[in-house]
Order: sequence, then C-alpha cells, then structure tokens
Amino acid sequence: MCSRRPRSLSLPSPSSASSRWPSGSSCAAAASSLERTVSAKASSAPEAAVQAAAHPDNITPVGNSTRALRPRAVVRTAGVLYLVNATCGLFSELVRGRLVDVANPSGTAARIGDSEALFRIGIAADLVGVISGVGIAVLLYVLLRPVSRTLALGASSFLIVQCAILGMNLLHQVDAVMMLDPAGAAGSLPTSQRDALVAMSMDSHVHGYLIALVFGGVHLAILGYLVARASYFPTWLGVLMIVAGAGYLTDSSWHLLVPAYDGAASSAILAPTVMAEIATTVWLLGKGVDDRRFWAAENHRDQVAP
Repeated sequence: MCSRRPRSLSLPSPSSASSRWPSGSSCAAAASSLERTVSAKASSAPEAAVQAAAHPDNITPVGNSTRALRPRAVVRTAGVLYLVNATCGLFSELVRGRLVDVANPSGTAARIGDSEALFRIGIAADLVGVISGVGIAVLLYVLLRPVSRTLALGASSFLIVQCAILGMNLLHQVDAVMMLDPAGAAGSLPTSQRDALVAMSMDSHVHGYLIALVFGGVHLAILGYLVARASYFPTWLGVLMIVAGAGYLTDSSWHLLVPAYDGAASSAILAPTVMAEIATTVWLLGKGVDDRRFWAAENHRDQVAP
C-alpha cells in the first residue's frame, strides 16, 4: 500500500494579512472623510437659505420647499386680480344702483325689463369678480404662508367661502330676469305680483351680499394681521386691512340683526374698506414686496418646520 504524504496547512503571512485588511490609520482617514461629508450636507440647507436671501433672482429650493415661483410675479398677478375684482364689483354695483329700487317694485321690474342686456352684463361682471376672488385667495396664501401657514390658510378659506356665497347669490339676479320673461313660469301671474317677486328677489340678493361680507370681514382681519407681521409688507397696510375688516363686520351685522337700521352710518363705517382695497391694489401693482425679505422668511419657515 502506498503511503500518502499529508498536506501542509499554509497560514497567511503577517505581510499578506496586512495587505488585505485596512490599517488603523486608514480607518481613521475614512471616518474623518465621512464626517466631513455629513457636515457638508447638514450645512448645505442654511447656506442655500443665505444665498437665496442674498440673490433673490437666482433662487433654489431649500429644505422641503417645492416652490418654483417668483415673488414679484405672484404679487403683480395678485394686483391685477385685485384690480379686476374691484372693477367688476364697481360696474355691477353701478348697474344695480341704476336699475334696482326694492322700494319701487314696478319701477324696478320695468327698468330691468327695458335694460335686460345691461342687467345680464352686470351679472357676468359679478361672476368674473367671483372667479378673480378665488385666484386672489390662492395667491395670498402663497404670499403669506411664510408668516403663518395656518393663518394664511384660514384667511384664504374665509375668502373662498365669501366667493362661494357671492356666486350662489347671483341666482337671485337670474331669478329676477327669468320672472320677467312672459313665456316663463311667472308669465301667468298678475303684473303686480310678478313685480313684487322681482323686488323680493333683488332684496334677497342684498341680504346675501351682506352675509358674504361677514366672511369677507373675517378674511380681512386675519389678512391684516398677517400683513402687519410680514417683514416684506408695510405694517400700516395690515392695520388698514384690520380696520376695514372690522367695518365690514360691523355694517353687515347691523343690517342683518337690526331691522330698523337704515344704513345711515354705512358710508363712514365702510370708508376704510375702500381705502384698504385701493391701497392694496396700488401697493401690489406698484411697490410689490421685498424679495429678499420674502425668501428669508420662507426659508426660515422651511428650516423650523417639523
């Protein structure tokens, strides 16, 4: 029988083992490199925030921000929508002031019937105003969320509710036109009854408008607080908005809750509201906001947001 020579076990030499496993100095270098990488990533967001504040024309998102907008473009768009809203509202008010007198049902029905096209144009202007109001609500949220996202959402929500009420309130004007149609459902009614229904419909429109202004007053009060706190808006504009909101709430409440109130003080109460609307439109179209302060506030919100 042949005898087999046993195999010898070859153990790695110290030199070969050291070539396969990193030395202590290599581990320290790798750990130091990893630490520098993590520190650089952690400090990138604040550095980007500073760069965004210093260079508003070359803005990059910071943190979890997903914006792709320019503040001045948003402000100008909001200013244009404010102008459209005010123009449409003023035109429709002039139309109703010329044609409608709820204390004179027969005269109101006759004037609306004779100027039906103008009355319908007034309804269309109101509808455009409602649409522009929704756009204003969205843009105001974008502009004021750096101050407080919750309050900005609340202000925009109250404005959207106001727009919804105003939109539904237009049905009263549509009803008035439909009741004057001889071929319509009210065509068989006596003229006096038909005219009374037209006047009642327009009176309901007035009260629906007052209800909408209650929500508009709350919207202006919250909006004024946000504008006063924002570093990129003038404080006096926010204070004027708060006064305007209080005026809307006071006048509408008196009309709705005090039947004997004849609106004698409405002109004085609502004067600040007119001033606030004009000042806001002029400021948004002319002055705008300070881009650097806007981005500083927005980036600060991104940094402190959970």
